[in-house]
Amino acid sequence: MEKYLIFFDIDETLYFNKNSSIPESTIEAIYKLKAAGHVLAIATGRPKFQLIDEVHDLPFDIYVLSNGQYVVQNGILIYENAIECDMVKKLIDRANDAGIYLGLVVANSAALTGINDDIRENFEKINSEIPVVDPSLYERESILQMWMFSQEFDRLGDDLDDLIRFVPWIEFGGDLLPSDASKANGIKKLIEANDDALPKKVVFFGDGSNDIESMQLADIGVAMGNAVDSLKKIADFVTKDIDDDGIYYACEKLNLF
Repeated sequence: MEKYLIFFDIDETLYFNKNSSIPESTIEAIYKLKAAGHVLAIATGRPKFQLIDEVHDLPFDIYVLSNGQYVVQNGILIYENAIECDMVKKLIDRANDAGIYLGLVVANSAALTGINDDIRENFEKINSEIPVVDPSLYERESILQMWMFSQEFDRLGDDLDDLIRFVPWIEFGGDLLPSDASKANGIKKLIEANDDALPKKVVFFGDGSNDIESMQLADIGVAMGNAVDSLKKIADFVTKDIDDDGIYYACEKLNLF
């Protein structure tokens, strides 16, 4: 059986937020993939501190975090790409002028520039603790990504289009990243750092718009049945929903174990 480097997004791919759990069939699939000799990895928009305990309990050795901005292998940091400090300040100033709150994300924590009920509800939906309000965090630590609690990116100014990438969430807001940032870029950095030590072919499981580049990079791109339409259109295989044994079904159909 050919061995693959297999990446999984977390939210609504590996982890079902509605039930705050990883489906049992998904856990079974992960262990079967490991037993078959594949190399298993996470590729998520979540930063390191927001990784879920249930994910840590599974046999993943590689984590592509913060939409490719922070890559860890076997507990060792192998790639980090922070947003320039001057750009962080500019984004905060413009968001303040537009009445929009931002999140400032570092590897081990995050802070908000402000808070309201919509933000509180958003963190409750993803079962995550609400960060403290600390607009000056960027003065002390490198910012890997920023959260924008609005999908009206154009309100920050048209001159940012070539400098900052806005990746919308399925609802409510989105991530602000350097223009060259993506999970796919983090995956490329991982592969480069390993020379020929990893399997040559990549499988990627995802559901959101921030998975598009990774889906295009992969030799086999698998979109969940609950994925956004733009991802399904470019996927090599569209599986069932996360809560309908989607990952296990895809692994069986693709003969991954």
